Amino acid sequence: MSLIHSVFRRKSSLAYQCKLIGLLMFFLSMTKIYAQTGNTFDLSECYKTEIEYRLHPGEKDQSAVEIIFFMARPSFKIPEYSLSVVEINSKFYIRARILEKNLWEELSQAKEKKQQLSPVQTPVYSRSISSSFKDSLLNTFRKSILSYKKKKKPEGVICWFDGTVFEFNVFLGNTLDHIKIDDDLKDNDYEKKSIILLDQIINDLKDGSFDESKYKFRF
Repeated sequence: MSLIHSVFRRKSSLAYQCKLIGLLMFFLSMTKIYAQTGNTFDLSECYKTEIEYRLHPGEKDQSAVEIIFFMARPSFKIPEYSLSVVEINSKFYIRARILEKNLWEELSQAKEKKQQLSPVQTPVYSRSISSSFKDSLLNTFRKSILSYKKKKKPEGVICWFDGTVFEFNVFLGNTLDHIKIDDDLKDNDYEKKSIILLDQIINDLKDGSFDESKYKFRF
């Protein structure tokens, strides 16, 4: 199946533990909501927390440093997915996470039917990569962010959009360079070409055909 198409370094064990505690508290509260209030939960807030937990959960290894993170959130049908690159002990790893179902759709149905959320698995596909491949991906992310920021519509301009929302994140020390693409892209836009490339990489990681030499970063 083709896929069309926060947040700083996680070195502090205390920060990681706090995040785990926060997630645990969330799930306990969600269990209470499902059991006692007929699913009268805030759909948007629930989705935000669930998607973060599933597609951007952080690293268990406290030596890990996140370099880039990409996420796609289709409105319906197509499952959400993400791609990240991390450095662990001077080695680089690329990871794709792909939900088996569209989480927004599953949560919407659970709320509408006043039922518990059905299990949604999140397979993870990981490979080690070279420093040069990491640099190529990092450069592509930076160019995509710069390209989109140049033509981003002014604040206050409302655009109706019912497609896939994409996020590009580059972690720079204690700062974050970020864009959220929530409008239509033209075929010649650098960001769209980047998304198509990332889509290919993610699918190849999923089916076991990932090979650094096959990806062309010049477009």
